[in-house]
Amino acid sequence: MPSISIQTAICIVTSIPSAIVYILVLAQLIRKNVSGRKRQFRSAFYTLQIAQGFFDLLTQLVYFISVFRWVPPLNKFWYSLRNYYVPEMTYVHIYLFLYLRVVGVVCLSLQRCLAICFSHSKANKILDSSPSLLILFGEILLSVSFSLPVFFCSGNFVDDVVLTTKITNFSLT
Repeated sequence: MPSISIQTAICIVTSIPSAIVYILVLAQLIRKNVSGRKRQFRSAFYTLQIAQGFFDLLTQLVYFISVFRWVPPLNKFWYSLRNYYVPEMTYVHIYLFLYLRVVGVVCLSLQRCLAICFSHSKANKILDSSPSLLILFGEILLSVSFSLPVFFCSGNFVDDVVLTTKITNFSLT
C-alpha cells in the first residue's frame, strides 16, 4: 500500500508552522493596506505583495489536498471522485499556481523597476493609482493565459494513488 514519502512528511511538518507565520504577516499587510490612513500602504507594490502571499498560501493548500491521495483512509475518497474534474485539477493546479507565482514575481520586479528607476514617470503614477482589483485581475488573466493549454488535458486515476494525464490537441487557431 503506497504511503506518504519521508520528503513529503518533512515538507508538511515544516510548512504548517511557516504557513501560520505567513498568514500572520499577510494579515498585517492587509490590515495596513485596508485601514491605513497613509497612502504608503495603498500602492501597486502592496497589492502585488498581498496577491503573491495569497497565491502562495493557496498553492500550499491545494498541494496538501492533492497529497491526500497517498493517505490510506482518504485515497479511497479521492479514487471515488475519478469521474469528475478532480484528476485533471490535481494535474492542472501545479502549472496554474506556478504561473501565478512566476507572473507575480515578474510583476513585482517590473513595479519595483518602475518605482526606483522611473519614479516620476507617467507609467509609474498610472500603476500606483490603478485600482487594486484591476492589478489583481491583470495578473490572474496573464497567468491563466500562460497555463491555458494545460486546462485541455484528460486525466484519470489508474488506482488509488497513480494519476495519468494526457494533454489533448490544443490550438488557438
